[in-house]
Amino acid sequence: ANTGRPGVDYGYGWWLYPNQNPPEVSANGRGGQKIAIWASKDMVVIITGAGYPGNAVEPGIAEAIRSDGPLPENAAGQRTLREKIRDAEKAPPPETIPALPAMAQQISGAFYALPRNPSRLDGVGLTFGGREPQLKVRYLGQDLAMPVGLDGVYRLGDYGPLHMLAGARGRWTSDSDFVLDLNFISDINNYTLAMHFAGNSVDITANESSGLARNVHVTGVKQ
Repeated sequence: ANTGRPGVDYGYGWWLYPNQNPPEVSANGRGGQKIAIWASKDMVVIITGAGYPGNAVEPGIAEAIRSDGPLPENAAGQRTLREKIRDAEKAPPPETIPALPAMAQQISGAFYALPRNPSRLDGVGLTFGGREPQLKVRYLGQDLAMPVGLDGVYRLGDYGPLHMLAGARGRWTSDSDFVLDLNFISDINNYTLAMHFAGNSVDITANESSGLARNVHVTGVKQ
């Protein structure tokens, strides 16, 4: 089908970019996910990460192509690649956790219901105390719970929808403001919630890295 965009066609679920270098046939998903076929290079490029512009990764891969045939063995390059992969898999070093503000205890255990909004989040609550904070979030009507790292490191586990991998971390930025980084890793949704607590309510600015929510402002009321 003619899309009306020069050099872009579409059919049977596939996007065609005949003028691209290399020419491409691709299945494009939300948040930058893609399956790209570069027939002229005998290559299939699969991108499963999220949270970046759709055209951010492929140009770098295309520029890295050095030959249409096999290259000589590069043992040093392979070692460097393995080292980079190991480094990318490591969690960042933990940061020092500052003293919690008085607001942490005031809102501890409270749950704030949110009105319907584009983020898909229906409510949120934090409990402080014990070894580390606990987060309760209502996502598309489902209650999920997980620990929250205050040292800059995700607490990962099968906490997400359908028990998929997810993690959370957060920090107090003032006596009344908390920034929550909620990452549904296996579902590609990565939320940043800037939360301002006052009285029996919380004002939230929600952003989601793949574009579900951009500067969505909602007010939650304590239940």
